[in-house]
Amino acid sequence: MRPVIRWDQARRLKAGRLNNMKTTRGLIFPAAMACFALLAAEAAVRAQEAASAQVEGESEIQKEEGTAESASGAAKLQKAVAEAEQEREREREKRRARMQSQQASDFAQDPGKADAGQPSPAEAQPLPGSQSAGGTQFTAPASQPAGLQPECLGAGDVVATPNGVWVLVANPREDAVLVLSARTNELVSRVRVGGGPVDIAISADGKRAYVACYYGSSVAEISIPEFKVEAYLRVGSRPVSVAISPSGKEIYVANHADNSVSVVSVSSRRLLASLSVGSSPSRVEVSPDGSYIYVFNLGEGTVSVVEARSRKSVGTVRNR
Repeated sequence: MRPVIRWDQARRLKAGRLNNMKTTRGLIFPAAMACFALLAAEAAVRAQEAASAQVEGESEIQKEEGTAESASGAAKLQKAVAEAEQEREREREKRRARMQSQQASDFAQDPGKADAGQPSPAEAQPLPGSQSAGGTQFTAPASQPAGLQPECLGAGDVVATPNGVWVLVANPREDAVLVLSARTNELVSRVRVGGGPVDIAISADGKRAYVACYYGSSVAEISIPEFKVEAYLRVGSRPVSVAISPSGKEIYVANHADNSVSVVSVSSRRLLASLSVGSSPSRVEVSPDGSYIYVFNLGEGTVSVVEARSRKSVGTVRNR
C-alpha cells in the first residue's frame, strides 16, 4: 500500500522542493552570466587584437609606400641634377667653341690683335719706369718666327696665385698667358704678351705676374686681377726662366742664348746687372732667405751659384 501523506506534509514537501529549485536557480544564473561575461570579454579582446593587427598592417603598407615614394623622389632628384649638370657642361662646351672660333677668326684677320678688353702687344704702351738701363724705351716683343720651336718651348709653365683663386698658364704657341679660375676650372681670360711666353713668376702678394718671353728678349709684367700688360722689361737674349727675390724687390731672369742672368728692379723696372753663368742656362731659383741665386746650365749640365748681395759667382757645381 502506498503511504498516506497528509495535506500539511505535502505542502511542506512542495515548499521544500520550491526552495531547492530557487536555490539551484540562484546558483546557476550567476554562473551563466559570469560565463557570458567572460566570453564577451574574450571576444572584445580578440576584436581589439584584430583591429590592432589591421592598423599595424596598414601602417607597414604606408611605410613601404612612403619608402618607395622617397626612393622614387630621390631617383628623380638625382636624375634632374645629372641632367642639369649635363646641360651646364653642354653650355660650357658651346661657349668654349664660340670663344675658340672667334679667337681663331680674330687671329686670322690680325695676328697681333688681342682678345676683347686686353691690350695687344703692339698697342701696349710701356709705363714711365719701363726703360732699359741705357734709357731706350722698349715696346712689346715680336712674336715667334714661323716654324721655329726650340726645345724650351715644349711645355710652357703653370702657376697658381698665392690666394688660390687663379691659375696662369704660359702658352708659347699662342703668344699668350691663359687665365683659369681655380674654382670653376674655366678659362676666364687670355692675355696676349707676344714673344713666346715660357715661364711665369708671381709676386708674394699675388698682384703681379712676370712672364719670360723667349723671342722678345723681355719679361712681361701683368697686373692681377686686371690681367693687363703693364710693362715689358728688357733682359738678355732668349729668356727662359724667371724668379722673384723673397723681398720682392728684384727679379732674376735666366737668358738661354747669351749665358747670363738678368737682375731687374721691380720698383723702377730697370736692368740692374747681367751676371755671367754657364752654357745655355734654363732655370733660375733663389734661396728662401734670398742669399743665393741658383742657375741650372742645360748646355753643360752644371749649376752656377751666385751670391745675391754681391752678385758674384761663388762656385759651379758639376755632375761628376
